[in-house]
Amino acid sequence: MEFKFNPIPSEFEIIDKIKQENYLVNGNLVKWEGEFSPVYSTISSTPEYKPTLLGEIPSLGKDEAINALESACNAFDKGKGLWPTMKVVDRINAMENFVEEMKQKRDIVVKLLMWEIGKKPY
Repeated sequence: MEFKFNPIPSEFEIIDKIKQENYLVNGNLVKWEGEFSPVYSTISSTPEYKPTLLGEIPSLGKDEAINALESACNAFDKGKGLWPTMKVVDRINAMENFVEEMKQKRDIVVKLLMWEIGKKPY
């Protein structure tokens, strides 16, 4: 199958690469000081096919994974943690706050999801 290059419309181009420098553990964002892994889209943005670099994420290891898992288990606390025992109205308020925050990031999230799943924007 031959690769046919179609230029990416400017509004969908990845101009600024994202470097995710933090990861979540115990309800806090922890700054990562180690190595990073590149994240590519299979969509090519060049006439000669090559994946498009979207950014970088922390190259977390076993210790960080165990720490994050323990954090999640402690937060849930076998159904006795803060979130599972929270009143429904408080959960709704928390989700509404989350949605309002996400609305501010909607455009970049949609653009990155498009690049991640390899869907054409047009």
